[in-house]
Amino acid sequence: MVANGGRLADRQICVKLFVRHGDEDRAIAFYREALGAELLQRHEWPSGILTSADLRIGESVFRIAGANPRRDAEPKLGGPRSPHALGTTAVILELHVRDVDRVIGRAIGAGASLRNAAETLSTGDRVGAFIDPFGHIWALFNAMEDADVVDLSIEARNAA
Repeated sequence: MVANGGRLADRQICVKLFVRHGDEDRAIAFYREALGAELLQRHEWPSGILTSADLRIGESVFRIAGANPRRDAEPKLGGPRSPHALGTTAVILELHVRDVDRVIGRAIGAGASLRNAAETLSTGDRVGAFIDPFGHIWALFNAMEDADVVDLSIEARNAA
């Protein structure tokens, strides 16, 4: 849950997705276009330089932040590092949506690459995955019996 002003509520985990320094605005635009994310708050230095931003998809809040270029370049300094610096990612972001095919199509159109084409499992569930332009893997699911999924359709965003 989110408290007033986009601030995280007590006892809530905030996932922070690191991107290459300077890609923060591009990442915000991608997640808004491809996944219908709502921008809750931008965090900037007094000079106006963007440091991070909080976004929400459904009830989930996550933060976009630019990785420190020195940490990206020098592994011995320790993380966090962007997936581009690592050459991989250590997590998969799982998102339950109403229409896997439509969301994957929108993500590809916004610059993502296909990881796993959408397919229907023996359970009737629809699944697929893409890699966003910043190296993060998104696995999409539409559980046929799960009515509690996020509707990322343009129509739903415009109706809100």
